[in-house]
Amino acid sequence: MQFDEKALKKLKVPELRQILTERNLKTEGKKDELVARILQSNSMGKKGEEIDKKSQELMEEERKLALRAERFGLVKKNNELTEEEKKLRLRQERFGSANTTKNNSELQEVNKKRENPNKASEFFLMVVVDQDEEKMRKRLERFEVVEPLLTDPSVLEKYRAAARTANTVIKMVFEKAVENASIFELCKYGDEMINDLSKKEYTKAKFSKGIAYPTSVCVNNIACHFSPIESESELAKPLSKGDVVKVQLGTHYDGFAAVVANTIVVGSSESEPVTGEKADLISAAHYTAEGILRMMKPGKKSTEISAVASQMAQEFGCKPLEGSLCHDQKRNVIDGTKHIVLNPSSEEKSKIALNEVEVGEVYLIDVVVSKGDAKPKLSGTRATIFKKSGATYQLKMKIARSFYSEISTKFGTFPFGLRNCEEERKAKLGVIECVKSRIVEAFDVIEEKDGNLVAQVCYTVMITENGVVRLTEGLEWNPKVIVSDKVLSSEMKELLNVSPKSL
Repeated sequence: MQFDEKALKKLKVPELRQILTERNLKTEGKKDELVARILQSNSMGKKGEEIDKKSQELMEEERKLALRAERFGLVKKNNELTEEEKKLRLRQERFGSANTTKNNSELQEVNKKRENPNKASEFFLMVVVDQDEEKMRKRLERFEVVEPLLTDPSVLEKYRAAARTANTVIKMVFEKAVENASIFELCKYGDEMINDLSKKEYTKAKFSKGIAYPTSVCVNNIACHFSPIESESELAKPLSKGDVVKVQLGTHYDGFAAVVANTIVVGSSESEPVTGEKADLISAAHYTAEGILRMMKPGKKSTEISAVASQMAQEFGCKPLEGSLCHDQKRNVIDGTKHIVLNPSSEEKSKIALNEVEVGEVYLIDVVVSKGDAKPKLSGTRATIFKKSGATYQLKMKIARSFYSEISTKFGTFPFGLRNCEEERKAKLGVIECVKSRIVEAFDVIEEKDGNLVAQVCYTVMITENGVVRLTEGLEWNPKVIVSDKVLSSEMKELLNVSPKSL
């Protein structure tokens, strides 16, 4: 039974606790908390009913399809099957618990053993099974139980659309990254452009789209996650000529995200090129990212990729920032659990899991390099980028509950900036309890420990059956603007001469 808020507030505490007991929920707390808990279970109940209803409808469709096939004699009824065919059909009906290709080959083996096989009916049985498995996969994708496949054209196009938007916006931000430009205004502009351009794609679609990673602008020794809010915008100094500036942002359509980051030197051009240590630094980031791209082929181990990254950066007298991570991407997730650790510390080397690149995966390659020891440390700047952790907790403060509801609706599971919330002041207060209760994670601002300059290149790449596809590029590399006098070794030249498309 569902209760509205007015009816619940009229009930006494024992009555509220009785309702919670019937629903197997916690009964501790004050009256307002009990009411909130019941209302929350109401909404969850409705979602469950909707899912059950959809599932029932799909199952009914599948039942009718099977009956129709049996009626016309295109497939056998269960009581007409041999024992081997019965086992095979049971396995097929589990929808995805067995591999379709494998089952089809087994079915063919069964057909060979039959004395008078009906080839037409056998073929139709395979088609029906494939259709049923495809229906179940689509259903599971809808409820995010399984990851959509890159072989689906709609998935590929959403990734490409996200990449087009991200590539366009980062160029627009860099055009405004000139001397005396405000870092806050650059970040705000980047987010506004993502939202504006996203509205022009998939105009009739009902799925979510927009920011997958809020625009951040990091200067000189700041490595990542610096994205100031308006009330603290004056704390960030305007850009100066010669500053090493990193811009990072991300876009998504229906949860399929593309992220990009590049590095420039303010005021540089072909007539005023970057030379010396800054040129070596930016070249190290660029060529390390290119080297990793050429290593992203099926079967390559994460340790092999990490080793190439360190070797390439060393060619320019640099190192990847210690412990920096490249992640696998999934729908609604840009920082998956499968990692490539660049320049791991001695402690990390003994703990990191060994991963292999596989066909059908998408990765966020994030290269951050520096000279010296390339050790990271927390900056004294307060974090302004956050994301939901996936944990659950009954928030006590009304302002925290309101904040959590807003970010769940607007940003889902993607990182977001406080700047993008409706009311900045309330967001700053509401996020405190959410972080303390660990249902929201902070993206701390990181800087190079010894104050050394940092450069970054970041992109999203997918591993397909036809090769490696780099989705985000950002700025085009111009060796006339970034002029390094370092010469690559023959081994690294040989690696870079391999076209990513041929992988």
